[in-house]
Amino acid sequence: MINKIKNVRWAWLTMLLLGIISVGITSCKNDDDDVNPDGVEKESGMLTTFAVETPSGRAFYMYVSEEIPSEVNVTNSIELGLTGFPYSYGEHAYIHDNTAKTITKWEFDKTTLEPNVSAILSFASTGLKSGSPTFISDEQAFIFDFEEGLALEWNPSTMDIISMFNFDKVPFPDGIVFWGPWESAVKNGKIVLPLIPHHEFCCEFKDFGGATIAVFDPSTKTISYNQDNRLLASESIVRDESDNIYLVPSRNNGFARQYLNLDGNEELNPFTVLRLDNDGGFDNSFAFDLEKVIPVDFVAGGTFVRENKLVVQYMDTTSQWAASFDDRWSIYGSTQHNVSIDLETNEVTPFTALADYSFAGRPATIDGITYWMGLESGVAVIIREDDSNSFTTISSSDDIYVIENLFKLW
Repeated sequence: MINKIKNVRWAWLTMLLLGIISVGITSCKNDDDDVNPDGVEKESGMLTTFAVETPSGRAFYMYVSEEIPSEVNVTNSIELGLTGFPYSYGEHAYIHDNTAKTITKWEFDKTTLEPNVSAILSFASTGLKSGSPTFISDEQAFIFDFEEGLALEWNPSTMDIISMFNFDKVPFPDGIVFWGPWESAVKNGKIVLPLIPHHEFCCEFKDFGGATIAVFDPSTKTISYNQDNRLLASESIVRDESDNIYLVPSRNNGFARQYLNLDGNEELNPFTVLRLDNDGGFDNSFAFDLEKVIPVDFVAGGTFVRENKLVVQYMDTTSQWAASFDDRWSIYGSTQHNVSIDLETNEVTPFTALADYSFAGRPATIDGITYWMGLESGVAVIIREDDSNSFTTISSSDDIYVIENLFKLW
């Protein structure tokens, strides 16, 4: 009789617990449904990518939101690890991992913004050793290995490899090449990629070389190279409002002059501004030497051209350089100047609109408005360009290293 009573009690308790759990699940489901009860799609989806310094190295993250976020942090973002660099094309994110030799495609629910891995493409067996994705359309993208002269063509929609083909290797004596993954442009249907020798292992590369542009023609799948010794190699390109493309001095140019062995290339100017022609070559009629109008020793960022005026953030020749290449970033402790230079008259005027920012770069144009990723008092920020003389901080994040980029998914 006692055992029977115990069994009845346990049965009653079990039913009670199941009822509580059921109510809890129903309650949670109702709460979730209340967020978007009609399943209405978000008007837009924004993808912000950023990096955080960790004891193991720089880790990459991405954050999706309906609008440009006022703040991003690691707690509500997707960690991509130390080797997964984020890109975006169309409505998807693509994470390129050159160590694992994979590209991972992410999709985002337009109702909830929930992320989901939809496909993974592996190129481990292709022979590619380096390179970054370059997107042409929803169905065509490429990865170029300039050292090996080998390219992978793939379909971002199906995540299938389309073909592999060879091209002429990069014309650098040491072969090792770097190009910023955000530094590319389309000119008359051709892809323009600025290249520099990779110099992170300081001072090994004696021939840094002149400015070099790789021009890829998707219709023929051929690559040609254009070089110009009026500028030391730079990977930084900018557009003006008339769609002219300029190759401008980057931070690497200042580092190269200060720390690298430039045997045989001392005459190359780190601080010339060049313009490209319609075929992706260099316009022989244009070269603007910054050293002739300002005492520049390091270009810090924020370089762009508006209304035929060049805006540049720089440190002058009185700046104190660290003795070691490893401590090169300490140059940002020097006094920074922000100026606007008329490319016709050479007139130099202070540019106070960027005075609050130690760095502004990697511009992203969304719905006709240009946004810059930058640093303000050591804090990573997104800066909106209201017009060519007015900039506003719209997002700040003090627990991350740098905001890499901003994309509109839809």
